[in-house]
Amino acid sequence: MRDEARRIGGFGICGLKQCCSCWLREFEPITTQLAREQNLALNPQKISGNCGRLLCCLLYEQNHYQQALTEFPQLGSVYRTEKGTATVEKVNVFTREMIVKHPDNYEEKVKVEENVTDKYGYRTTYRRVVNINGGDESESA
Repeated sequence: MRDEARRIGGFGICGLKQCCSCWLREFEPITTQLAREQNLALNPQKISGNCGRLLCCLLYEQNHYQQALTEFPQLGSVYRTEKGTATVEKVNVFTREMIVKHPDNYEEKVKVEENVTDKYGYRTTYRRVVNINGGDESESA
């Protein structure tokens, strides 16, 4: 399948030429675990290439995700923000934001650079940028 896609060529969902027809010469096994670790929806239409197999870029982008995620707290970590204690629900490495959820189900978006304190009293830098539930939150510096 992938060899045929390489031979035919084409463009990937990113809009660039398929990796297999440009520079990728050897095919390594790719699993759905890579998509999970990159917080992608496990929708086969979104994570499959033109060949019908999992996207090759899942494999070579994995190092970027692993490195970028070291700058964020782990999912499920408990943090204190200006609004109180919250649990980290989601992380977006591209926008450098995370969504934290408070015990009353209030969610807020936090951007890397705002000062928050973890449950052990350690300070970390994040910056809140958006109130997901609406309202007129101002960005703190």
